[in-house]
Amino acid sequence: LPNQKSRGKYIDRKMIQKKPKVYLVQENPYVNVLSAEAYGEIEVLFDSGSQIMFSAQPAIRKVKRKLKDFCDDDYLLMMGDPAAMVIAGCVAADINRGKFKILKWDKKEKRYYPVSINMNEKGEIDESDRF
Repeated sequence: LPNQKSRGKYIDRKMIQKKPKVYLVQENPYVNVLSAEAYGEIEVLFDSGSQIMFSAQPAIRKVKRKLKDFCDDDYLLMMGDPAAMVIAGCVAADINRGKFKILKWDKKEKRYYPVSINMNEKGEIDESDRF
């Protein structure tokens, strides 16, 4: 069996897959994110109104605990405190070999699109490369 990190457990040589997760960085009671459930079960990392102030360490420990099973099938839904979003991205990349996916909201189409991020991808630096 391949030695890759993925969600599930080996039982009698069969792998039982769990549904992917969408980790909502910070809940906002005024924003409906239910359409993100098309990508997986939504799990909130930080409650609405919580902020990271003087020390990020408690927040980092909390996110590491909540993302301990993060894998290629999961997504981050970036919403809320910018410091919390940065921590979530860093922890997800650290846990999952530098790779993670986010869900990006398209205002015009009114839907989420997945964006894959690979911190280890190598390529030529091209100063003319524009987003």
